[in-house]
Amino acid sequence: MPNGSMVFSKAVLAGESSYGAGGTATFGASGGRRMTVTPTGILALGREYDTGADRSVAIRNPLIASRVTQLTENPEVTLESSAATTDDLSVYFTMMQNTTGGTPTGTAAPYTWNIPIGMTSAATAPKSYAAILTDGNQGFLVNGILPTSLTLSADASGLTSASVSAFAKTATKTSFTTGESLPTDARGLAGRLWQASYGTAFLSAGTAGGTAFTHLFDWNLELNSGFMPINAQAGALNLSDYSQFGGPFSGSLSLTVASNATAVAQLFDKLGTKTFWRLHWEDAGNPAHSADILVCAVPTSVEVISGDADGVVTYAAELALAYDETSTSSVTLQVKNNMAVLP
Repeated sequence: MPNGSMVFSKAVLAGESSYGAGGTATFGASGGRRMTVTPTGILALGREYDTGADRSVAIRNPLIASRVTQLTENPEVTLESSAATTDDLSVYFTMMQNTTGGTPTGTAAPYTWNIPIGMTSAATAPKSYAAILTDGNQGFLVNGILPTSLTLSADASGLTSASVSAFAKTATKTSFTTGESLPTDARGLAGRLWQASYGTAFLSAGTAGGTAFTHLFDWNLELNSGFMPINAQAGALNLSDYSQFGGPFSGSLSLTVASNATAVAQLFDKLGTKTFWRLHWEDAGNPAHSADILVCAVPTSVEVISGDADGVVTYAAELALAYDETSTSSVTLQVKNNMAVLP
């Protein structure tokens, strides 16, 4: 019988020196980073109990109030943001790497983060996080956060959203008050400012190279890290360790586009074939900040008449992220933002 969960309205992240090290001292003088989250993020404590309902003690109610046994503690965290920022993208993408994060280039804002998701099996520990999560009434200190999946999406009439699902090592109640400040750039990314391009090789960031795909209505990118918790018998109720390569890295890209000759040539006619795509975001009013998602993907499904967008017949395409032998890459993020260092 598991216990409950908490919906939180505030999430402050701080990087750990080693997996699960966490603690309030992790937040240090900087106070960690306050993330722009939708107040529907969920912390599930993952504490399971055996009440002894199956045993017999020769009384009508076999549940003895002082004889309940805790079996496990497997916290899970869902971070959601309906208005993700360019700063958020640096944090979320580096969480998916099989390395300890990274540093940007540049000596002043905007800093340039180039974040490839490594495809080798090098035994370098991923960057884990501790978090203070609160709903205003109670707070929890969560240590050893590692993601299982990251989803980014945007459409032509809204903002860019992000969602991270993760497992954690421990979750304990705390009254610790973080000293973090508001993010320096908490503006959302307007969905209509994304531009799609396709090419014959792995594309570079920006607008140069490739061919513009001008009739994109929405997209959804899902990445699965392959990180898995190890719940072994190791003298503790919480997870004993994690597997960095418990499963394969995988991902998918969904596109809704206008049904036209370009969609036929680049999606339908290339089912089962290697393709290259770039999703580029840039605000003309603030061109110093930008984001590029670069992928190698194989179209696996195309629904040729999926619906309409303001009367325009649309294609719905599903593409599986794939490893490109030439660039030795599958997906890369390059983003320019105000973040000089990871939290």
